[in-house]
Amino acid sequence: MNQRKAITPAWGAWPAGEGQVRFALWAPEAKNVDVVFDNGARSALQAGQDGFFSTVIDCAPAARYRYSVDGGEPVPDPASRWQPEGVHGPSAVQPADGYAWQHTQWQGRPWDEAVIYEVHVGTCGGYAGVQAQLPQLAAMGITAIELMPLSAFPGAHNWGY
Repeated sequence: MNQRKAITPAWGAWPAGEGQVRFALWAPEAKNVDVVFDNGARSALQAGQDGFFSTVIDCAPAARYRYSVDGGEPVPDPASRWQPEGVHGPSAVQPADGYAWQHTQWQGRPWDEAVIYEVHVGTCGGYAGVQAQLPQLAAMGITAIELMPLSAFPGAHNWGY
């Protein structure tokens, strides 16, 4: 994988080195949080600052997991980057090498500087309409755009994302 400046997330499941993953969840009212894997294994997260719980453990790429808070029913990761079985299924660890980066010099921006504009391509004149508005959006201080769902999706509890 090409080296680049990585975003250091506060929560979710992120690669943490050779075969390890950092699991973190914000649960300020919780006393205990476990990560529970589909194979039945579980690991306790340690309480940290500001209501965060986290741990770094050995973990296979694409491992399916959920969180259990205070011994409750395991639920998907609210900061999941991959839900292969839909919003109610287990979350899955996104492999670190899942994408071959083409722009090795890209540095990203700090999340605290992000100004995100959500756009529905169909009501914005299609892709060409969105493209035509990019200079105006940039002039307004928009640093990122998020496309709303573009096509039909299975399920009844989300918009496809």
